[in-house]
Amino acid sequence: MASRLLRRPARQLLLRSNAASNVVSLSPTTRAFHASAPRQAAGLDAILYLPHEMMSLVHTQVPWYAAIPLSAFLLRAALVTSFGTWARSLMARYIGLQPLRQAIARTKRDEVLKEMHKQGGARSPKEAQIRAMAGVKEVVNELDSRWKVTLKGQVAWTLIQIPIFFTMAEVIRKMCGARDGLLALTASSVRSMKDWVTGGTQAATNAAASPSALEASGALSAPDALSIANALNNATATTNVDALSTLATSPLFEPTLATEGMLWFPNLITPDPFLPFIVSGLMFSNIYFSKNAPTSEKNWPNLIRRTLLCVSLLIGPLCQNLPAGLMLYWAGSTTSVMAWNKWLDWKYPAPADFTACKRPLQMPPTIKTKAAVRKM
Repeated sequence: MASRLLRRPARQLLLRSNAASNVVSLSPTTRAFHASAPRQAAGLDAILYLPHEMMSLVHTQVPWYAAIPLSAFLLRAALVTSFGTWARSLMARYIGLQPLRQAIARTKRDEVLKEMHKQGGARSPKEAQIRAMAGVKEVVNELDSRWKVTLKGQVAWTLIQIPIFFTMAEVIRKMCGARDGLLALTASSVRSMKDWVTGGTQAATNAAASPSALEASGALSAPDALSIANALNNATATTNVDALSTLATSPLFEPTLATEGMLWFPNLITPDPFLPFIVSGLMFSNIYFSKNAPTSEKNWPNLIRRTLLCVSLLIGPLCQNLPAGLMLYWAGSTTSVMAWNKWLDWKYPAPADFTACKRPLQMPPTIKTKAAVRKM
């Protein structure tokens, strides 16, 4: 009687076999409500949710070939009208104060050198240069703080665009169903180019050293060739089914991208060989014809500009494995940058350096003296 009272009430109503089966059935700690794969990066999906919803909203009115560039244009408009105008006004004031900054710096340097000469001179030319640069830096910082002009705003405007671009690129990559990221896709493009170069060289060598193609093809009989072809077709079909099943489980995958392209790239999911070179040309034009080119003879601004030009030329061959939808967004984003930069140049023009006056000067007539009048 005492042993029965110590048992749990629920255990008295169940057989041992049923209790054991229930324990086994309740052992999993997770429940699957549908057949889709669980999300591996919920935080990343939360970040990508808003850009994806924006593009989906635009897609309700226009097809994908117009929705992707239009989304890039609208995103650029939001950035320029909120933060870009402030950064451009800072740059315009900074460039406008450059002549005054140079004049104050030269005056301060002369004052520091005269003061050092009165005190007996410096111990070395390096010490004189350090003290002069310290004085110049102090007065220049006072001028910039008085006009509220700093380079931090311009640098922040440049840096804030990088994560936004990569976020949008990641959204489109997931919409296209690409398994690898941007770096992996670029690396695969490099490997494919390397294999193509080495494969072409090796094929030429083998062709010179091997017998004719007809003799080599005669080694296989017709049934063997048919069986090999069927096996390859079956393997390809299996691979395609597996790829489609993997893409179907992605929460951001858009199958309509495969049919809503334009011109020579009707499928935006597969890579296109020409779009990367178009993007490369747009990037090169944006950097080369930019009004922000350095006018001074310093080495580091010109080095940065030349490096960016070289990188823009490498986009074409290095991005051959990227989906056409991603390259279409890149082209639309670069075109939007060029268009909005024109608007910023018109709205907040930066003063140019002092040059010769373009307006024709009207010189006053010469005054004739009395002696010249008498001689006439």
